[in-house]
Amino acid sequence: MDRAKAGDGESFGELVRLHQTLVFGYCLRHTGDRETALDLTNEVFLRAFRRFPDYDPTHPFRNWLIKIAVNLCIDHHRRRPPPAAVDPGDLTWMADGSPETDPEASLVRLESREEIRRAVQRLPENYRSLVILHYFNQLTYQEISETLGLPMGTISTWLHRAKINLRRQLSRAAAQAGPDATRGGDWHLRQ
Repeated sequence: MDRAKAGDGESFGELVRLHQTLVFGYCLRHTGDRETALDLTNEVFLRAFRRFPDYDPTHPFRNWLIKIAVNLCIDHHRRRPPPAAVDPGDLTWMADGSPETDPEASLVRLESREEIRRAVQRLPENYRSLVILHYFNQLTYQEISETLGLPMGTISTWLHRAKINLRRQLSRAAAQAGPDATRGGDWHLRQ
């Protein structure tokens, strides 16, 4: 960290390698588009490099990067509407890594995850960012509070409202799809 802060590009490159998956994952979940996420990830690290002399090493570097990513994704979302459709190949970030032997169950699981992804995309911006940070990036409320500068009570309230919103959306989607649509689905948000 000290060498990178002193301007050593190779040391900063190591920081990029250590954190690029985290930043890319956040950007991909936020935008739903692999190319856009790659562009935003590059922009996050470019901004981090330019602002690195201002970085306060008493705070976690990861949180500082995530804050840059959140702000960039919010700016991107404000400039452009979210994509209408997502290539199913871009859903690899949702895979749980367990082998699926039943092709029908695998399809139901993929459809369920795609519906969850669409529901997250339809959330208001403040809720979407928190859902991605907490449920996908596994940040604690405290880490989110430190990263975004939001009170813990606000985070708790917004995540609660986001879960209610998601449940409503997923219930409507299940009702529209019919009784067989939720068979084997995993439309569950952990508490």
